[in-house]
Amino acid sequence: MPIRAKFGAVICHVRGYPSLGGIILGVFTAMELEWLSQSRSKPSSRSPDAQVEDDFSFQMLRLGALWWKSMVLYGKMMSQVSGGCPWPGGFPPDFYVGYPSTGGVWVLKVPSGEFEPDDFGKVVMVFTMDEHCAALEEMGATFYAIVDECPDVAKSLKDDVAIGKRWKERMKETDE
Repeated sequence: MPIRAKFGAVICHVRGYPSLGGIILGVFTAMELEWLSQSRSKPSSRSPDAQVEDDFSFQMLRLGALWWKSMVLYGKMMSQVSGGCPWPGGFPPDFYVGYPSTGGVWVLKVPSGEFEPDDFGKVVMVFTMDEHCAALEEMGATFYAIVDECPDVAKSLKDDVAIGKRWKERMKETDE
């Protein structure tokens, strides 16, 4: 069974396997794993149920994860970037997303090549989604009262995978 969650030193690398193809990759904190209904201490595996996997992949996208054509392409791009080679079309920005219990969504967008704010560690240290949202707000995140009005949050699995595919088209020559 393919791996869903693999723990690192401070964060957890999580994968979703949408029925539309490709792979959803995200790096999440303990609080985000809780929000995704994943164990904060035990690795997990892919669901054999395609609908469950699609729902999980969509929730990952709504937390800022990205769609990739394959792990091979992701590995190739990460090798290029870590080796100092520019990524054709630019690397996608990092999105940090929070959903307050009162509704809406907070989004902190960090463009490629820029660093997170100096006090970004507080995002990793929170216990609840509301604390996460407060930390994002302190760092200058944008609030959207209506989640579907936020251009940076997935509206549906199909639409977000299509956006990911268009973004990855910029790298076509690297994939060949």
